[in-house]
Amino acid sequence: MSEFKFSCPHCDRHIQCDEQWSGREVVCPSCSGSMTIPIFGSAASGPATLGQVSGKKGGKNSKQIMAWSAGGLALIVVFYFGFKAVDKWDVTAHKKVQDISAGSSGGEVTHIAKLYQVLDATDPARMEKQQLDAQAKYEREKARMKAEMATKPDPTLAMPMIAPTWSLDAAAATIPQGRVNGSSGGKDWHIDNVRLDRGPALALLTFQEGAGTAADHEVLIYLPAPAAENLAGKKWSVTKESTSRQTMQIIRKWTTDPRYAPTQKAFPKGYVLKLELDEPTRDWQQGRIYLALPDTNKTVLAGEFSISVPRKPESLMLQE
Repeated sequence: MSEFKFSCPHCDRHIQCDEQWSGREVVCPSCSGSMTIPIFGSAASGPATLGQVSGKKGGKNSKQIMAWSAGGLALIVVFYFGFKAVDKWDVTAHKKVQDISAGSSGGEVTHIAKLYQVLDATDPARMEKQQLDAQAKYEREKARMKAEMATKPDPTLAMPMIAPTWSLDAAAATIPQGRVNGSSGGKDWHIDNVRLDRGPALALLTFQEGAGTAADHEVLIYLPAPAAENLAGKKWSVTKESTSRQTMQIIRKWTTDPRYAPTQKAFPKGYVLKLELDEPTRDWQQGRIYLALPDTNKTVLAGEFSISVPRKPESLMLQE
């Protein structure tokens, strides 16, 4: 057999091989590029005289080329099938992980986790603790609502009693910063109850010492205010010079003997009055008054007071 030389089409490296390899697919031993060995004697292989070499040296080179080619082909096969096997293993492993972590039917791990959740949620000790916590929360909320709905105390109860000074001079008539009280004929009297009643055309403001129809002392003020009129923030001022059209009816009642009806006296004018009503809260509507009557007893009533505000039906206490 004759040997010949040819050039690698990728790296131009000269390669020598036996003519029996003509037309076969091999890998370049220099750049590992795939190529087809040209036919011996063709233009691609160059002049035949350049490739004809005899002796032991030529045989040795031919065997080396064959070994390199076979090794290259084996390496390519190993890489190809090895890559396919690794890729298949990765897909299989990924699918197994998805099966384990998916949904309720996703595998034993998820099933065990859900089983523990059910056992934990239905544990008798845990359920009893939850019931006790819920009951305690209910009791706290009920106590809070009761405290919130309970009637607040009269804010003027903590105020001091400051004795007012009688005067028919409107400029000298001042309202003391204390709980409302009064005096008549040198006798002091304290107010136990203040009430505001609304009528179709008038509002009746009552200051009462004692209780019931036989109260020890009462002052009734008839305010010209229809039932639809809002009295919050209202102020009234009357001087002894005010005319009857500018004044309001005032009646003083007192009891000297409980066996008999109270004595009363009306004052249509000639008195001094300063009266103010604030915005009501849920339980109380506060106000201030100074009243001096033109009687021989020098009756005077002055100070701050609170009127109880009736609760609406929807604000009643919770049922037990």
